[in-house]
Amino acid sequence: MNRLLRLLLSLILPTIFVVASVFLYFWFDFSTFSQKLVLNFLPYGIFIISMILSLQFNRSRIFFILLTALLSLITIQYLFKDSTIDYSYTTMLYLLIGILFPLNLLIFSLLKERGFFTAWGLTRFIVIAGEFFYISSILVTPGHKALDFLYREYLWAPFPIKLFPQLVGLVLGISLILILTKMYFSPSYSDSSFIMGMVIATFILLLKQTNALLILFSTFGILLTISIIRDSYRMSYLDELTGLPGRRALKEDMMKLSGKYTVAMLDIDFFKKFNDKHGHDIGDEVLKMVASTLGDVTGGGKAFRYGGEEFTILFPGKASSDALPHLESLREEVANRTFTVRSKDRPRKKPTSGGKTTSAKKSTPTRRSTSSQKSSSPSKKLKVTISIGVAGRTKETKSPMEVMKNADKALYRAKKKGRNCVSK
Repeated sequence: MNRLLRLLLSLILPTIFVVASVFLYFWFDFSTFSQKLVLNFLPYGIFIISMILSLQFNRSRIFFILLTALLSLITIQYLFKDSTIDYSYTTMLYLLIGILFPLNLLIFSLLKERGFFTAWGLTRFIVIAGEFFYISSILVTPGHKALDFLYREYLWAPFPIKLFPQLVGLVLGISLILILTKMYFSPSYSDSSFIMGMVIATFILLLKQTNALLILFSTFGILLTISIIRDSYRMSYLDELTGLPGRRALKEDMMKLSGKYTVAMLDIDFFKKFNDKHGHDIGDEVLKMVASTLGDVTGGGKAFRYGGEEFTILFPGKASSDALPHLESLREEVANRTFTVRSKDRPRKKPTSGGKTTSAKKSTPTRRSTSSQKSSSPSKKLKVTISIGVAGRTKETKSPMEVMKNADKALYRAKKKGRNCVSK
């Protein structure tokens, strides 16, 4: 339910942009020469700016989608009109906006960031070039019947409402479902723009007007630019492992503190020993588990990852006495959670009732002590605890950095007391 809610919330802003652009198309006629001039060059300017940003911030997926959109727009607006071949404007929209554009959106949304001038990046350039070479061959070859596949009936029964050819509807629908599924399980800011790209393509095909193409593609470029900025913010301010705001965000928030406030420093108890014993992968899982709990801190607190196994929580407008109950509740919640570690010796397949595994390979008998045999149990349940140091602003410590130092000292006192406690 939380995933579904996050998905819906992430689509609110892009939806507002798309709806506003559709209203703009119906409300504004763009009748004067200056208005037409601005409209004709607006998407190109937005695409170029967004492509420069994507190069700067290494957003290769967005760059290649922008390149596809830019080439589609140039083909429809200029190359198609100069062509002597008798293909209708609607047919070119079906091919470029209904087939080529959604497929590229889907493909690039599923691929990882692999750079621009690497082997992967050059392959993508070649694929896009091949697609538009095919389009160019249609535009310059008289009597070419390569587009007959657009209008065939691919389903046993036609759609009840035939808005466009079946193939276009299938490509748009399947691409939209796959991107929505990907975003549901692994959300990202850019995916919401990709989803709106499908919606924009649908509106363009329904309206079948050059002005609609220019306005809606401009909107698509703006949405991708926003996603680049948001992704860059996430990379700069959010910790990649835990998802909590990082040290840079902490410093900026501390600069905003004034009046009454409290700073808490937290540390995972015996984390280095835990890391050495169970490995860094398990240590990372512990960090994520603790961070997920800290992210739900009550009392108006905001959690940050300070570094390593240390975290910081700021309570703007709260005295230390007001923050203590919330921190104590947080400490108890972490201590009551059980962390399960799967044994490395656990069989890959479930044993049968006779005690034999279903694996094809038989295990070679080895001499092991009783303690070694116990360690081959399927999993271990471990407890993780945290120590917390708290300090509030006083007359003697007016600087947030001084308050943080006092909280750090209080954290060391909590460790000396035996850990798993809160100290002022």
